[in-house]
Amino acid sequence: MKITVVCDALGSLDNGTAIAATALVRAMKKRGHEVVVVCSDEAKAGKEGYVVISRRGNGFGKHFLDKETLEAAVWDSDAVHIMTPFAPGGAAVRLCKQHLIPVSADFYAQTDGLTARFGLHHVKAANEMRIRRDNLNLYRYADAVRFPSELSRRLFEKAVGHKTEAYIIPNGVDKRFCPNGAQKPQAFRDRFVILYRAPYSREKNHRILIDAATLSKHSDKIQLIFAGSGPMKSALKKQGMKLKNQPVLTAYPYSLLPNLYHYADLYVHPALVDLDGVSCMEAIACGKVALIADSPYSAAKEWAPDKDLLFDGRSAQALAERIDRVIEHPEESDALRERYSDFINALSEDACMDRVEEMLYDIR
Repeated sequence: MKITVVCDALGSLDNGTAIAATALVRAMKKRGHEVVVVCSDEAKAGKEGYVVISRRGNGFGKHFLDKETLEAAVWDSDAVHIMTPFAPGGAAVRLCKQHLIPVSADFYAQTDGLTARFGLHHVKAANEMRIRRDNLNLYRYADAVRFPSELSRRLFEKAVGHKTEAYIIPNGVDKRFCPNGAQKPQAFRDRFVILYRAPYSREKNHRILIDAATLSKHSDKIQLIFAGSGPMKSALKKQGMKLKNQPVLTAYPYSLLPNLYHYADLYVHPALVDLDGVSCMEAIACGKVALIADSPYSAAKEWAPDKDLLFDGRSAQALAERIDRVIEHPEESDALRERYSDFINALSEDACMDRVEEMLYDIR
């Protein structure tokens, strides 16, 4: 097949969409397909396999998409896959319908997360309004919609009021995420390292992990590492000053994440809103036990093979007790790792990309 991937958010591999797009392109090429990527990243101009579409300004703040270049890129495709619900995706899906080209789309828009940043986390109408807008722009025209989790499908279909041609397919875990023998840095050798990877934003709930570390019976030996970036960095640093070991807040390069997961003693995911839970999958693939918040708006809990790994995402005390149990009973963690093996295989990048390929064949 000739597969055209439309992705308006390429760039650094620290960007989740760019990581997903790169994995998809690599996987489809590995399976023998011709892949063309359409994006607006000027750094890709002239590179083989990329078509860069510009957004021309009119001097009054309005921009116009280069639809001629976009149409030339998609018209002879066997299938088109759209990764983002922005202007290029909306234009591409309409061109596909006009030329009778099969088209699928990813739903990864973290609407609860976006509205939470504006203090609207609990405003149902604001979240659903964003989903309905994206549906009108893109998803209602797609022959198939790929969701990263069952939760994301439910939220989407509830907001738009109808069923979709849904495929529940996570991006999967890159094979680099596996036990690799990485050693703790010297400064952390005598500490119990707890890792959490997520943007520093309100709905990701970093604060409860700091509070739980403070309440833990083993507070003096806990070292928190928050891998990420975001607007709450200063507030989290200030809150973390009450701990003996100050939390580390750093945006680690993607290439270093497997080592980081490996030398951590425990992974904790307290997010109240998370539509895919990919960092939990990565941690589990690296052999870590993951404690996950039991939130109705988090898909991460779908990746917990045991309910004992869930905790009340609003209770620092409940999390502190779970952390203490992990520290005091390492044999229980060893037993849990045994239960992860089949689970990890099903969430491997290869397994998930096989399912994406099947989806693209289905819509032809």
